[in-house]
Amino acid sequence: MMVHIVTRHSADCPHLGNEQYKKCNCWKHLRYRENGKLKWKTTEQQTWAGAERFKTNFLLQRDPAHAHLAAQLPKTVTVRDAVKAFLDDKKGQSLQDSSVGKYTLQLGRLADYLETADVFLLERVTMPHLSGFRSTWPELYPASISQYLAQNRLQAFFRYATKAYRLPVNPAADLSSIKLKRTQVLPFEPEQYEHLLTTLATMFTSARHETRRTRDHLYALIELMRYSGLDIQDAICLPRSGLVKDAIGYRIVTSRTKTGVGVSVPIPAPVAERLGTIRNGHADYFFWNGTATRKSVVAGRVHTLGELFDKAKMPYAHSHMFRHTFAIEWLKAGLTLFEVSKLLGHASVKTTEKYYAAWVQGLQDKMENSMRAHWQQTEVRA
Repeated sequence: MMVHIVTRHSADCPHLGNEQYKKCNCWKHLRYRENGKLKWKTTEQQTWAGAERFKTNFLLQRDPAHAHLAAQLPKTVTVRDAVKAFLDDKKGQSLQDSSVGKYTLQLGRLADYLETADVFLLERVTMPHLSGFRSTWPELYPASISQYLAQNRLQAFFRYATKAYRLPVNPAADLSSIKLKRTQVLPFEPEQYEHLLTTLATMFTSARHETRRTRDHLYALIELMRYSGLDIQDAICLPRSGLVKDAIGYRIVTSRTKTGVGVSVPIPAPVAERLGTIRNGHADYFFWNGTATRKSVVAGRVHTLGELFDKAKMPYAHSHMFRHTFAIEWLKAGLTLFEVSKLLGHASVKTTEKYYAAWVQGLQDKMENSMRAHWQQTEVRA
């Protein structure tokens, strides 16, 4: 029996006349022939995926020869239903909100992509579908490490779905691995940094004290990371005693959480003075209340920074770019890798070289090009 799903549009639907249009909320029906007669049956569904489920059950009921196979079939479930169940499972694992948010964003993109290919049901997803979805990642995730992590999340979802819904094949199991490229870092260009601060000034403008405080704290935190080179965790958890004023000026004195290496970094007076105005009700810290876990307070600020980056139309930006900006600025100013390594609190200069060697080579190339250009304009004795 050949059974087709068709949409019976309402009179005011803009897709009236296209019975195969899937995304409107008009009622979906089954159309089939039985005993030479054309018949219609309402699915009582407004979504194409719901109509697919109804069609599957309808065929099993109409064809007793295949009814015994019903128990062996994977549960008919939509991709979006499976995503919701997976996210609920992740929330039950007490993951950080930021981690659940990454799963939510990526799997939402997966569902959107599959629907453009007319794939609504989980059991109809194939590896070519996922390969096609992965081909969209370079624009979304420029760094190879981001693509690598995205594939890990995708495969975690399909491992869950395969077990939960007894899929005969895991379509993500045989995806080819993503080759990680050598780590590349990018700083904020001066105009990008200024654009971020200008954008921040347009946010959190409510008259409420808490909203204004969020903006002031974020501004001071950004400047602290930019001019001290601290990563976001060390910046947020910096104690007030870490801001030191001596006869020469202000400096940040602390130890890196990641390496335990001490750092002492001079910072501009306006940055230090702005930091000194920050109040959060705790006598010992600028941004941290001292009671919330470090992970939770960092996750909250990462989320707020994400809102800023989105507002500034910089989806590629992340908090560590402030640290990169600090490091690359001082390399351009003539400090050596060893000196910048000390400022960053790296345990070894090899770590600094791993991330910033390309910038040192770029500076070398620029210097040599300037020298050769000078030779061309002056007389060099043979």
